[in-house]
Amino acid sequence: MKKVLFVMFICLFSFSFVKAEVYYTNKSGVDFSKQEYDFITNMFYEGYQDNVTLEDLEKIRDLDLVSKPIEKISIPEVMPLISSYENGRTLNMVKSCSSECLIALTAVWNGTPTVKSYDVIGFLLDGTYITSKGIAGVQGTNYSESYYSPKLFSNGLGYSILIPNTTNIKVSASFYAAVKGRVYGSYQHARKNITEANSKLYTLSLGGAGNVFLFYGAAKDVYDEATGLDFVLK
Repeated sequence: MKKVLFVMFICLFSFSFVKAEVYYTNKSGVDFSKQEYDFITNMFYEGYQDNVTLEDLEKIRDLDLVSKPIEKISIPEVMPLISSYENGRTLNMVKSCSSECLIALTAVWNGTPTVKSYDVIGFLLDGTYITSKGIAGVQGTNYSESYYSPKLFSNGLGYSILIPNTTNIKVSASFYAAVKGRVYGSYQHARKNITEANSKLYTLSLGGAGNVFLFYGAAKDVYDEATGLDFVLK
């Protein structure tokens, strides 16, 4: 009898311990430990946890990225190469690497953009390759939208993101890459309205906007030519 009670006590203790490890549960029912929650905040921003699927989190766990260093570079109040700019934003590029690297690019608007059309965000790869394409998304006050189908190239990818009519806008994209080479990230804001189809009129080139987007046709001269960021993957 004592042995049975002891086993029951151990089981109850273990269950309580596991439950205590759950720090946050998102709207899709995905459970995060405190360390996982903080990792997502540092890689993206507070609130991005609600975009994370169980598959996303399991990949982070499989790669043990939570225990790895995070590197971050930023351009505050991003200024374009042309003068007709309407509002400031901060561009952050973050990476965490183990056997693969997770790279995230986030544009945080410090004001509300006047033009709300299709912006583009993406990456150019030099000497590396995509191991998993990830997702992109936009969040704002009472608004959230995810994008799962990028325009893919042999040297990178890009997303067209519709900017919502709201405040506190954040646009992000992420993917996984092999641990070698260099990755360039760029976020380009449309200075006038453009269709989704026309927003995809670009190739990827180091000679393009933010060292990523080389626009042509109806997309040429639409975007603000903002400076990009880059990381060596190691």
